[in-house]
Amino acid sequence: MPSPLTISEDAELKRLLEHIAHDIINAGAYLRLHSTLAERFESHKHEVNQTPAFWAFTANAVRDAGLLCLARIFDRRHGALSLYTLLLTIRDHPEFFADEAVSKRVNPIYPESMRSGSSDGG
Repeated sequence: MPSPLTISEDAELKRLLEHIAHDIINAGAYLRLHSTLAERFESHKHEVNQTPAFWAFTANAVRDAGLLCLARIFDRRHGALSLYTLLLTIRDHPEFFADEAVSKRVNPIYPESMRSGSSDGG
């Protein structure tokens, strides 16, 4: 059964958030690249057919890298760093997500925009 991640300081939380953000960004990038390769294979058949094993291997590796990132993002095993365990961690460690705590972690230009009511023009 999944459980919240153990965090005791902002540096740990930052590291965890960076790791999951990295997987989220890379999953999309790898899978877009795989789709683009498939499109280019159609328009560059002559070139691809000169080294088909290489291009098949490359396309499969890019697809697999994207799928592995997705698997990590949605992993529900105990101890996994995933969206699910991140939500459990947020639930169990609200002190790291209070306005003041978040304001200390983000770029100084963001706290003002995150204040309640700051986006409604009031």
